[in-house]
Amino acid sequence: MSGALVVNGSSSSPAVFTSLLDDSVGGDTNGDGTASSPVAGDWGGISGSSASLSIDHADVRYGQTGISGGSLTTTSVTNSTVEYASYSGISVDSSVAITVSGNTVTGVGSSGIQVSQDGTVSNAAASTTTVINNTVNGVSGGAGIIVQADPYNNSGTAALANVPAPTVTGNNVTGVSTPFAHTSGSQDQGAGFAIAISATNLLPAQLTGNTGSSNTVNALELGGTLRGNLILPVAGLPIVVGLVDVPIYGFTSGLAVGSGVTLTANAGAVLKFNPNYDAYWNSPAGLSVSGALVVNGSSSSPAVFTSLLDDSVGGDTNGDGTASSPVAGDWGGISVADGATASLVNTDIRYASTALSVADDGAAEFHGSVVTSAFGVSAGDGYVDATGVDWGDSYGPSPIGSGVAYSGGAANVVPWVGYVAPAPLPGVPYVPPAANPCAQIYFVAVRGSGEDPQGDPPIYGGDESSDGLGSRVRDVLTGMTDELAQYSPSTTVKTYGLQYRALGVLSDPLLRGTQAYFTSIYEGVDQLTELMSDETRMCPTEKIVLSGYSQGALVIHIALRDLASSGSPSISATHLAAVALIADPAKVANGGEYTLEEFDKEAGSGIAKAEGIWTKFPLDSDVGPLPPSVTGRTIAMCRNHDPVCAPPSPQFLLEGLLAYVHIHTDGYYQTESAVLGRWAADKFLARAFVLAD
Repeated sequence: MSGALVVNGSSSSPAVFTSLLDDSVGGDTNGDGTASSPVAGDWGGISGSSASLSIDHADVRYGQTGISGGSLTTTSVTNSTVEYASYSGISVDSSVAITVSGNTVTGVGSSGIQVSQDGTVSNAAASTTTVINNTVNGVSGGAGIIVQADPYNNSGTAALANVPAPTVTGNNVTGVSTPFAHTSGSQDQGAGFAIAISATNLLPAQLTGNTGSSNTVNALELGGTLRGNLILPVAGLPIVVGLVDVPIYGFTSGLAVGSGVTLTANAGAVLKFNPNYDAYWNSPAGLSVSGALVVNGSSSSPAVFTSLLDDSVGGDTNGDGTASSPVAGDWGGISVADGATASLVNTDIRYASTALSVADDGAAEFHGSVVTSAFGVSAGDGYVDATGVDWGDSYGPSPIGSGVAYSGGAANVVPWVGYVAPAPLPGVPYVPPAANPCAQIYFVAVRGSGEDPQGDPPIYGGDESSDGLGSRVRDVLTGMTDELAQYSPSTTVKTYGLQYRALGVLSDPLLRGTQAYFTSIYEGVDQLTELMSDETRMCPTEKIVLSGYSQGALVIHIALRDLASSGSPSISATHLAAVALIADPAKVANGGEYTLEEFDKEAGSGIAKAEGIWTKFPLDSDVGPLPPSVTGRTIAMCRNHDPVCAPPSPQFLLEGLLAYVHIHTDGYYQTESAVLGRWAADKFLARAFVLAD
């Protein structure tokens, strides 16, 4: 048929299209009594090409395909019944509005309802797709309902967002008996599924209320780009990410989270991925994020992203018992695009080719497991906080250990699950400073990671009073001496740069968490505690001022905790005048020290609540706040989003880790560090400090 078919039946008196052998309506038309009976495929069914179909309250029985049409100019099939078709019950495609609503399809040999929107992006407004309130029961081939809403894109990628999302709501599917076949390279979309939807754009609010039971794969297979927020788990049919059946320019296989859109997975959520390869892209389905992915698993109920073949969580979703088993590489994993973010807490990513990949200008935090994936994390220059991850080896991921591998200098993987901090090697013996006459103030500088000089102590070729101070701490010293010159010019000051390695872990992230890293830190701690004990004994009236930057601040933080636990008098107010810390990696949330964000600004609540990277290490005795006895004499500075003392959340890391490392390496200017020195001088002088002085 190429013209128009208009059917206007009613609920009490539908229009019936059936086999001549069907005696249940219109009588025994062929006059053979009970000698013959109708069967599926007795006639061709209702079929149109470039035609107009407007069918309401029809009853179509025993056809090959109940109602079908291609390139239809009008497509509306409503309140109708299709029974006993040898192929599909309803199968229509059109480039204009499609409505399939309120129908019942029973006992068909292929998909119950198949709808294909094949319009063009340039005519997007006309390309609507509505499949609502249908009932499908008994399908022996294909899926219960298949909806493809992928208009041909001839207008460039920018036009894709204008394509109407399909409305698929309130449908019920039962009795799909089609076996699920794991056939890589196949585009047999939805085989065995209750419902399969492939669409350029997806609005979750338009995909609600779909239910099903007794289906091979009792799930909704979904492929396309989310243009609205989605929260998992969903009510009704669970979602399985599947194939995009009609590839278009700018579209990838699987599910995409569009720009400005958030996909949230709560504790216990399970999202499975169809391992069948897409024939066009030659890759399995994955989850690509251009907006935001937020996963809120818990230790007792993690969120799981896994293969459809994984029966250990969410049950035997593909309905084949033990016939199939998942393997690494079954699906493409999670990818975070430039400008996108992902926060995955207590998340188990199973059987992916690469569990998590982050573009250079993307950002993510991930705490969970990648044990069964082929590759763990690929970061490039994109920031990934991958601490607390189970890589399958207590020695860590490859290339550090033998676990699932990771790559990218911007990935922070230490500590991991099973990590044990290595015992530091013995440091060099403490040697008192060569020339050390007593003064009123003894300023001890502890330089930061990678600051010159580098190497094994003793490493100062010149004067210990000026070598090894580090540029940031030298600025603190300048601020202190300037303040003293103004208010107490006769005060005598001597300085000392602590002899320790100050290993450069920022320039070489693989060093972080290694024995060399801990040796550098604890060598500094040992040198500092010995120095303070020796100095308070040799110069009992002298006041010590400690100042450190980055790793140097960490050394001071640990040393103060050790001295406090041993009851050392060297940190009493009699001997310790002030402590000035810049970018302390051991910073704890809401510590008692006075904290600045900038030279004229006290730290806000965000920085106050932040915790430094050292707090992630499982080191009970050396992770914790500064001793209460010294917090009143301690000032600290921590810039917002400094990845060492106040690591930013992923949503703030859209320019990659390197854009934030500069806050730590370049962000503490001379005027800012000098303020800490002024404060220390005022503590010594018992003078009120004015921040904006």
